[in-house]
Amino acid sequence: MLKYIRQHIHQPELLKLNIVAEKFHLSPTYAGRFFKRNFGEDFKQYIQKSRLKTVEDMLVGTQMSIKEISNRMGYTDPCYLNKLFQQYHNMTPLQYRKKYCGTHSPISEEK
Repeated sequence: MLKYIRQHIHQPELLKLNIVAEKFHLSPTYAGRFFKRNFGEDFKQYIQKSRLKTVEDMLVGTQMSIKEISNRMGYTDPCYLNKLFQQYHNMTPLQYRKKYCGTHSPISEEK
């Protein structure tokens, strides 16, 4: 399941609990309990954290704009990504990029 999630992290429509459970011939209830028991968080939280980790990697490892990263990750609105990212990191994606890239990036924060 984890390999499937990693392979489809850019496709949020394929990372819904009922779809993943069906792919592995499990009931959604069992798959949900499995995640909670083995990872200490529910499936939705696990997916959200995994997607944000990929966003972090893209912020530091690419010169893509926030809008491009948002689109690539399947977020329908870059503002939503900004808000979600800020909730988890207490900084915007652009601030994160500046802090962890160590250089002042010419890329502006797009909304």
